[in-house]
Amino acid sequence: MEENKDSNELKKISWIAGSVCFLFLSAYLIFHKQQFIIDNNVLILLFVGIGLFYIPSIARVIKRFKFYGFEIELHSVEFRTLLGEVVQDENGVFYYLEKGHTAFILPDTDTANILKSYKGFLKISKAKLKDYELKTMESAKTGDLLRSKEHGDVYIILNKKKYYISSYSTIRDMKRRGQIRDVDEDTIDKYETGR
Repeated sequence: MEENKDSNELKKISWIAGSVCFLFLSAYLIFHKQQFIIDNNVLILLFVGIGLFYIPSIARVIKRFKFYGFEIELHSVEFRTLLGEVVQDENGVFYYLEKGHTAFILPDTDTANILKSYKGFLKISKAKLKDYELKTMESAKTGDLLRSKEHGDVYIILNKKKYYISSYSTIRDMKRRGQIRDVDEDTIDKYETGR
């Protein structure tokens, strides 16, 4: 209702502007018919009048553009929010979302537990997953576990990338605590950071 009222106001303004522009040009032509010269001021007024005459159409286009831009921004924010998170679809399948619109299908719950953040498992629809390229992730049951001799940080190597492990409980639950190898920092640095 409010939108229709605004639209009617815009139409009134545009008709008034168009009429004033038309009257001014008519008067100019009548009083200057001997020498028909349109100077810069008249041109400016003409274009302003024409512009104001088309305000309702322009306003609709701008509104659509802003709404479309807002949708794009929302989608972008949502994508950034999901980066580096483990998500679960309605069928219970886990995915790990990485940059480059990649969704890694996780082979088991242990891998999902290793990769999840403090947010836990987030929900995602099948429709949203269509925006991502699907790949498979190596299992955390078989990935190398590396501990930095210098800093004591523990990483798991999955798909040739390193993922920092913040809690030993996940390794203990998988009964892999004894499989952690101590290596120097240079060895760890050779792997691309997955998170």
